[in-house]
Amino acid sequence: MDIRFLYDQALDTLRKARKVLLVSHKKPDGDTLGSMLAFLGFCRAQQIPADGFCMDKIPKQYWYMAESEAVKSDPALFSTYDVIAFFDAGDLRVAGVAEYFAALAKKPLVMNFDHHATNERFGTVNIVDVTASSTAEVVYRFLQHFHFEYDADVATCLLTGVLTDTGNLTNPATTESAFATAADLLRHGGKI
Repeated sequence: MDIRFLYDQALDTLRKARKVLLVSHKKPDGDTLGSMLAFLGFCRAQQIPADGFCMDKIPKQYWYMAESEAVKSDPALFSTYDVIAFFDAGDLRVAGVAEYFAALAKKPLVMNFDHHATNERFGTVNIVDVTASSTAEVVYRFLQHFHFEYDADVATCLLTGVLTDTGNLTNPATTESAFATAADLLRHGGKI
């Protein structure tokens, strides 16, 4: 299936949502948080009601990212959202929410953004791009598709994700696309 079709399907799902929850995986790193927080910035700009969620506390080293202080951690919130989007989590167990999700009487629509080949494609909409260096690059491509004019805060979040998963552009996940993405994010005010 053409990934651009999936981008359009995801945006349509978001626009029809009453309330969206964006979920990073437990024991969060820069990629899951950067992707989720950048997407939160996108939702806010599109006037899509959304909140961020992580089972674990956000490590202090990531507090510089916009909206990091607003990330919620109470799984009881799950029942109040009609769309839940996961970032960098290959399955619900990695996100740390499998038992809470299973207990929901009414299941929300699920969006799944990831770059890992091991992803279980557990979403209603699965945007899993194994050619990307990071989930942040997956989200970057999504935003590029819609010509989203992101600000320095969103650029910093995405740059954090790219740099985290590529070991600051030094490990085998580093690709030509990762360099181009990082350069574009720097041009848009992303801070290292």
